[in-house]
Amino acid sequence: MRYPLVIIAVVVLALGSFADEAMLVSFALTLASGDSKNLTLLYALSMIGGVIASRSGAFILPKISEKIILPTVFFLQGLIILAFYFFANSALLILVLSFLLGYLGSLLWTVFLSVLPNYFSNNLTLANKLTQTIKNAGFVFAPSLTGLAFGFIEKDLVFILSAISFFCFILLMLNGHHSNKQQPIDETSNNNYIISYRQFIKNHTIQKVLLFFTITISLTSALNIIIIPYINHQLNLSPFIYGTTLSMMSLGLLISPMLFSDFFKKIGQVSGAYLAAGLMGVGMMGFGLASMLSNYWVIFVLFFSGLLIGVGNGVQNTLMSEFMLNFCGNYTKQLMPHYVLSLQCCVLLGFAITFLIKSEWIILSLLLFGFIVVVCGVLGAWINSHIIQEKWEI
Repeated sequence: MRYPLVIIAVVVLALGSFADEAMLVSFALTLASGDSKNLTLLYALSMIGGVIASRSGAFILPKISEKIILPTVFFLQGLIILAFYFFANSALLILVLSFLLGYLGSLLWTVFLSVLPNYFSNNLTLANKLTQTIKNAGFVFAPSLTGLAFGFIEKDLVFILSAISFFCFILLMLNGHHSNKQQPIDETSNNNYIISYRQFIKNHTIQKVLLFFTITISLTSALNIIIIPYINHQLNLSPFIYGTTLSMMSLGLLISPMLFSDFFKKIGQVSGAYLAAGLMGVGMMGFGLASMLSNYWVIFVLFFSGLLIGVGNGVQNTLMSEFMLNFCGNYTKQLMPHYVLSLQCCVLLGFAITFLIKSEWIILSLLLFGFIVVVCGVLGAWINSHIIQEKWEI
């Protein structure tokens, strides 16, 4: 591990994640005063852009070096952010920009995950934890800081965010210029080999590992949508309670990779990830049960359940990415985009499920979904309890 490289990686990932998430919040704040359907389209298009990025990443990464891809992503990200300043009055163009930003953000994250073993092979577990923590920090701090700044300077915020992107671009270009002669471990190994998504998903180990995750991720993703009308309208609580509940989820997401992942890992990476998913199910059931309580117990259960969901989510993501990085071996550039694509498709499925849920079904859905996630978490942990940590083979 080269420490200057670690510093650059931390700075670039932290700033890149923050700028990406902050810009999406800026889009949402701009569209909030118009048609409410635009907000749904905003997040849907951002996610679709991410899905396309993961799909194309499996073909781009084996052919083009990350030393070219990463600076290009940040340069284009800076241009897209600047474009918002000129097109802020057009909802249609904002939606187009959200799609492009979703594509670049997902490609950035996929590249970082795919090249971790090449640069941090001796400290892969720690590097993965730091990567997950830094990415989660963007989710935690960007919305609040963006909301505060947007209230004062509105769309002029884009100049700060674009400067962040261009700074990352310059930093990566300078680092690439000084390290052209230093090739990371396995950087050229199997570089041109393409593995299709069909090959990936037909692998027996992948099927066994991801079988129940398709269910747990879909149902827990639906929670992000239905929690808004549930707390604000059905429980009739203040926006402050809703915001604090989200903060508890964010807190759990932020601290869990470093503090709790090793504890769950004692029973295995995959089994630990499934138990963490089960913990999220317990949190979802807690949300549903909160409707049956009164006084301050409602708020306490909401906050505690939110913390459980955040911790479970952070541990699940950390352990599964650690397992996949080890499983992929020399083929991380070919396989990690497929893994990210699978997760994103599950999230999209979760969003689609919410359209079928009527307002009077929300409490029942929380209890039912939570129970299903707990069952799938336990079954997944049991089925994968004796899984052998093997490497991908052609």
